[in-house]
Amino acid sequence: MRNEFAAQYIRDLKAAGACSCLPVIKDGYVYHEHTCVYLHKPKKRGQTWWGSIVEAKTNIAIGCGVAFLANMVVLPAFGYPVTVADNLGITLVFTVISVVRQLVVRRFFNNLKWGHHK
Repeated sequence: MRNEFAAQYIRDLKAAGACSCLPVIKDGYVYHEHTCVYLHKPKKRGQTWWGSIVEAKTNIAIGCGVAFLANMVVLPAFGYPVTVADNLGITLVFTVISVVRQLVVRRFFNNLKWGHHK
């Protein structure tokens, strides 16, 4: 019975394209060399376009919230009383500056040829 189970296990591995080497059945157990070459490499999972948009919007929303709350505490502590409307304006200006800065830095680093030789 163990040999039948082991043989089915090997067939399932091969059908799934798990590897190109042959597992061996000995005494009812499957022995498998781990030096095999895989038939396919797993695909690298990068972030999707939609995932990038969601991440960027989440990052901006969190940054705005943190900046708004920080301004309400920090500015009055330094003697600059602010209204909610003023604070909102300040937060929006610095958020735009931050987004532009992030975009420029990201494009700069994306254009660098790190480890790529022609």
